[in-house]
Amino acid sequence: MLLYQYILAHNFQLYNKFPSLISIHSTIIKTEIRGSGIYLRNGNRENGIKMHTALFFPLTIPLESIITPANISDSSMFDEIIKNIDGNILKGSILVFDLGLL
Repeated sequence: MLLYQYILAHNFQLYNKFPSLISIHSTIIKTEIRGSGIYLRNGNRENGIKMHTALFFPLTIPLESIITPANISDSSMFDEIIKNIDGNILKGSILVFDLGLL
């Protein structure tokens, strides 16, 4: 909710000229901690965590970030990420994501 007020306070007319995009992506971070979440990379089993993030453009501000074990699928976290984003920002925004989230 604070982000929406921040946008309104900082020259909203300028930002309003650009389409509002929310990019949802996840990335795996390799760890040395056993059992943190096993995933396959190049045929090898590795430990890691996954960071699921929603970014707001054109400001490039992270809206939501959730960290899970690496073996949690992207699609299972999609609804959780969307649920935690302010409805005023979601309204009129274009969601951008890859097929891993479907």
